[in-house]
Amino acid sequence: MKDAQKYGEWAVVTGASSGIGRQFAIQLAEQGMKVVLVARSADALTRTATQDIRTEAKVISADLATPEGRDLLLQEIAALDVGLFVHSAGNAYVGPYLDAPDDMDEGLIAIHVSATTQLTRAISQRLVARGGGGIILISSVFGMFPMPFSSVYGAAKAFMLNLGEALAVELRDQNIDVLSVAPGGTKTRMGDQLGEVIDLEKMAMPMGDPAVVAHESLAALGWRDTIVPARRNRLMTRMAHLLPRNMVKKQFGKMLESALIPQPKSET
Repeated sequence: MKDAQKYGEWAVVTGASSGIGRQFAIQLAEQGMKVVLVARSADALTRTATQDIRTEAKVISADLATPEGRDLLLQEIAALDVGLFVHSAGNAYVGPYLDAPDDMDEGLIAIHVSATTQLTRAISQRLVARGGGGIILISSVFGMFPMPFSSVYGAAKAFMLNLGEALAVELRDQNIDVLSVAPGGTKTRMGDQLGEVIDLEKMAMPMGDPAVVAHESLAALGWRDTIVPARRNRLMTRMAHLLPRNMVKKQFGKMLESALIPQPKSET
């Protein structure tokens, strides 16, 4: 981080029960910050807090896809000197748009759009009041381009990416550093779940290490507005940006469609 003192005593990390969020919590604690661990699974959060965190940790079990869960988080951190917010909570869907159940789309929009908007605004207001701080939003390379066969997830991640990049400009004069992170495929619990519906070996993106994502992100905070962790993913996205957008979306569509694993049809 550019200026660790700027980010205060406490960091709030959502999605901290596993994967990228868990690595952010561990690495922030290694840098001396106290961490608020947020996710739905209280047991997983407690294991991380007791086994991996060497500073003070606060566990909040909350479903951030719901207004009640978001309100609970904000109430629980009201008395803490929070100077850094890392929003890593998320879910994903890969498959034909017409096959996705409505509750899947609602969940994607709730966690990536509604929760991101409400929590980022509420915590930004607190950061302004304390004189500065930092925000890290975990988007995806899927949010950088139109993504057939992952259309709603890609669009939701595009929202996060565009919001973060806009706020990096808007909040700069308030001494708030905003970093948007766009990882490729990552070895996480969500990545394992995606492996049940797509053949990961047919994807052009390698499955990266969540520890690398967290490390590169924290190193970039205060210096950059947007990063794509991992050299191979950076190269892929740079090449894609040089090609016509119409070509890129067709190529991504072919890649994802060819990787889909046929799913059994539910009986009616």
